[in-house]
Amino acid sequence: DQSMMRRGIFASNAILVGTGLVSYLTYDGVWGYLSLVLVATFAAPVTLMAYLFVARILSPMGIPILLFPYVGVMMFALFGASYWKAAMPAPVEIIDSPHYRFMESTFKGIAQIFVVDSCFSGFLVFLGMLACSRILAAAAFVGSALAALLSFGFFGVPVELINAGFLGYNSALAIPALVYFLVPTKKSLISCVLGLFMTLGAQVALEALFATWSIPVMVLPFCFAMLPFVALGMTSITGAEEPFVTLIPLAELSTPEEHIRQYKRSTDAGGYEEVPDIDEESALVKPIDDEAVATENGATDVVFEQVLQQKMESKSKPSWMFEQGESSADSG
Repeated sequence: DQSMMRRGIFASNAILVGTGLVSYLTYDGVWGYLSLVLVATFAAPVTLMAYLFVARILSPMGIPILLFPYVGVMMFALFGASYWKAAMPAPVEIIDSPHYRFMESTFKGIAQIFVVDSCFSGFLVFLGMLACSRILAAAAFVGSALAALLSFGFFGVPVELINAGFLGYNSALAIPALVYFLVPTKKSLISCVLGLFMTLGAQVALEALFATWSIPVMVLPFCFAMLPFVALGMTSITGAEEPFVTLIPLAELSTPEEHIRQYKRSTDAGGYEEVPDIDEESALVKPIDDEAVATENGATDVVFEQVLQQKMESKSKPSWMFEQGESSADSG
């Protein structure tokens, strides 16, 4: 799909694998750096194969791939690094910080998405997101900031880890993902709050588990916390006729601003009217004149053209813009 290539869908996981190979591993001498070049060269096609494998499983169900390929490839690399002679897992260096620093922890949380320990780099990433979407940039900032505050106030995480951004980067991914993949409504804000706590809880639990092997959790908490929102049908869970939140189809994803504009246009118009069923009996007995000639199935050309026009109008709109409880198939 050329459009997916232009949007960078196939490269996002590979970029994170490249930064992870440099940040999570140490390389000794000339052979170490040669092994880095060799591993990075093979890691790109391996990541693409992992992406296609995960896509074969999740895409038929309409579930986004998220960053599972990146996590899977890096897991193999980190577990195998203990047997390599030229590369070993890099120790985590944490600077002692007696006081909690709000801005530093927030922007480092954004930078840690790319495994970068720099407040200035996080600010540049924030500016890049701001150039694309103000909503996504604000969501990343709020996610990283709230995760740091909650970790400091309720989870009892050491201040050094919070200031380094280790507790903020998964939430800096989770909140933008929720406002990107879900139809932007007031109910989606509730999903953001739930997603924040689920991401933090998953990270704390996985940190304790992965400490046994001395490897980082990376973005696995984000992937696990997002699955209930992007994979499960909220209608079947709540038992209500209208879904609690609506997932935007992958082919119709744009920016949150564009999603909001489309959603407002659909709600202001009152949604789409259902195409009336054709009464074949009345069509059969309708007299044939110059303006309407009976077709083989009994419906008139006039009725057929009206139905065809309504079908084309319904297909020109994103499927998630139909009224709550009304599917695009019903409207077609």
